[in-house]
Amino acid sequence: MAVRAGALTAVTLTACRCAVLFVASAGASSAYLTVSEIFPMETRAMAIAFFFAVGTAAGGIAGPLIFANLVATPLSAVRSARPV
Repeated sequence: MAVRAGALTAVTLTACRCAVLFVASAGASSAYLTVSEIFPMETRAMAIAFFFAVGTAAGGIAGPLIFANLVATPLSAVRSARPV
């Protein structure tokens, strides 16, 4: 399937994201109902707490590294710009 240059505009990207999130929302809702019937509340609470902690730690570690790469300022340039 060939893609034309310029086919992905802001409007088409927004439409694609809306369609994907609409389908993902239905999947998440059905998964939540299935999990809520299978596992007791204490187990679900522990799983939510665990994944929240892991996500917070991953974001806290990876976030600054990703931001530094996005900014792409060499550390030597930052050190030389500091007043002494």
